Amino acid sequence: MARQLEADIIIKGAGPVGLSMANLLGVYDNRTLVLKQNATTVEEPRAIALVLRTAAHCNPWDSKKITSAEMIQGFELDYLNAKGRTIMDVEVGESPYVQS
Repeated sequence: MARQLEADIIIKGAGPVGLSMANLLGVYDNRTLVLKQNATTVEEPRAIALVLRTAAHCNPWDSKKITSAEMIQGFELDYLNAKGRTIMDVEVGESPYVQS
């Protein structure tokens, strides 16, 4: 027998927008259900940095209090191709505008 779920709002897609909306709606006590196409997440990370505009977008949720202990400043990134060869490297210095 199929399980029955109740939700005030159903969001299609668990990408950045869908998850952001689900989080925001949950803050305001909406029962939110997020549907995604794949059963699992991808292996590789999709986002590695939080820029000022993104931080401002998250401000209503006061998410900085939640993640500030995990933020890293001053790091280096190596982008590799399918053969494992470096195609680009980036050094991110300490800045009040970029956090990871």
